[in-house]
Amino acid sequence: MTRDMPLLDLLDLTRPLPPFSALVVKVAVALVTWETRARTRKQLAALDDHLLKDIGLARRDATREANRRFYQR
Repeated sequence: MTRDMPLLDLLDLTRPLPPFSALVVKVAVALVTWETRARTRKQLAALDDHLLKDIGLARRDATREANRRFYQR
């Protein structure tokens, strides 16, 4: 391995991950998804009516979405 070779180039994407590694990846993806939902819903709740109108949402729709739990789609 040379210092110039990115580590991702070492992955063999044609072989499936071992079961434990696949589980770890799925958990990591779920955590990132949940964090993203929580952050964007918090940001949505902070928008004023003018900005909500710009994106085509009524205040009640934005509030309903912002009040959903991070694990809800």
